[in-house]
Amino acid sequence: MSKWVRWALYSLGFGGFAALVFWASLDEDSFIIRKNNNRLVEIKGSSLSGFEGGVLSWRIKANYLWAGRSKYLFQADEVHTGELYNKDGTVAVDHISARRIRVNTKAKTVSAYKNVTARFIKKEETDESKKHVEISAQELRYFGSSNHMYLNGEVTLKQGDTEIYPRNIVEIDTKQNIAYVLSGFMMKSKELRVSANQLVMSIDENKTTIQGGVIIQRVASPTTNEAIDERERKLRKENAMLTCEMMEYENGKETDQVLLKQHVVIRQGDKTITGESALYDRKNNIYTVENNVHLLTKQLDWILTKEQANFKNKEVEKSMKMPVNIQCQKLVFNTETKLVDCSGDVILIQEDKTIKAKRMIFDDKAGKILAKGRVEVEKKTKEKFYCETLTIDIKTENIDAHDSVMSEFLIKKKKK
Repeated sequence: MSKWVRWALYSLGFGGFAALVFWASLDEDSFIIRKNNNRLVEIKGSSLSGFEGGVLSWRIKANYLWAGRSKYLFQADEVHTGELYNKDGTVAVDHISARRIRVNTKAKTVSAYKNVTARFIKKEETDESKKHVEISAQELRYFGSSNHMYLNGEVTLKQGDTEIYPRNIVEIDTKQNIAYVLSGFMMKSKELRVSANQLVMSIDENKTTIQGGVIIQRVASPTTNEAIDERERKLRKENAMLTCEMMEYENGKETDQVLLKQHVVIRQGDKTITGESALYDRKNNIYTVENNVHLLTKQLDWILTKEQANFKNKEVEKSMKMPVNIQCQKLVFNTETKLVDCSGDVILIQEDKTIKAKRMIFDDKAGKILAKGRVEVEKKTKEKFYCETLTIDIKTENIDAHDSVMSEFLIKKKKK
């Protein structure tokens, strides 16, 4: 090695700075000594690694590395890959690329600029399609002392077909693998559009919490697959919108569910469901809405097939095509069994009558509506009848009342 190279390395403090290593196989021709600008040493096509306590902390590979008079500052142009490591030596972020990177070994910071891309790695995930969260931004700043990273400028987070577009800076705790989006965002996938004020994503636990003015839109997905029930095909033609104040999404090995909290409102077509909380069990295809639940719809035609839509019994036909307001404490919809199960002080209100019961089940497949437990029916004419079980069979157009049946009616006196 020539005396010029030895002098340059010594002047940068390499002899006393054990925490930083140039990791490369280079000959003397790879080093360029300049005196007419701020660059003192330039290295082409190499890698630069940083260590903390003897453990690899970060590494970058670039076409062009250079240093000035400060023994703590290094810069790289056209960085084509790089990694950030956890304190246990595992990779936290990889595939870092950028137009330019600046390293401050004293402050333990790595800053990347212009067309920055990288990947977060889930520690326990074995499925390659779910193992990475890809990021892009115009600026990335990593603080090794606190294990925090900040993204700014045209930030995008992507996993699979889901993309998140934060409005402002994203903070990431690389030790805990948690991303914080605290200034609003938009999320897009093939089926959903989501916007809210804040998002906290636990990358390793596959858990995301969204809060503050949450709006979720499910895009219509029409299908001609005749194997799917015709009523389901009809629903898929319509967009759906959901609003709430908080949403928690967990997608792990044992659970795959979405929890909604505070002022939940779900709208699709002429149907609106409101409640204080809702849970969608994606694994079992079950929707649950709880606490002060209201279901409003212009008519009950959503439980009818085309063949069932023509009635002989005019009383049944009138009831099925009349606006409905259903109130209860819990509503469960099973998409596999096609059951809507309402429980807890159930009240069904229509223009000409009110039905009360402890429980009310809308059996889509069987074409039946079942009311159970202290059933009370009050008509607009003030006629009432009571029973323990009331069954409306849409297919046969029969209405049956069973157990403890009792009627009340008014007898008008004839005028003299």
